[in-house]
Amino acid sequence: MPQKQGAFLYASNFSLGMNIFFEINKTLAKLMKNQKYESSLHEIHHTKKLDSPSGTAKTLGEQMDNILANNTPITAERIGDVSGTHIIKYSSTMDEIEIKHTAKNRDGFAIGALIAGKWIIGKQGVFSMQDVLAQ
Repeated sequence: MPQKQGAFLYASNFSLGMNIFFEINKTLAKLMKNQKYESSLHEIHHTKKLDSPSGTAKTLGEQMDNILANNTPITAERIGDVSGTHIIKYSSTMDEIEIKHTAKNRDGFAIGALIAGKWIIGKQGVFSMQDVLAQ
């Protein structure tokens, strides 16, 4: 069977801000590896969101687990019309470190998808939003 000459771009979340947050999450997890902190992840979405935890939360958790070699607990809330909030915490007896991404509306998802769509024109292969951000 001949190989197709198309392109495919995948992402658990197309928001540019969230994809930057993914990179920050990986960097923080690398810094926290082998430190005496407990990691956790909490997400909040609107009440019509069916998956729990969301694909975005699963991606964040997988990133952390792959680096930290642990099983980061994920908790989820469904409240009102929240577009999406993800909070990552590292807690110890000494202090707590927290990073947070809050989507104010759905515009960021649409803009990210449009940017990705323009970026992939003329390309061949399989790509992710990290490829889009890298250029």
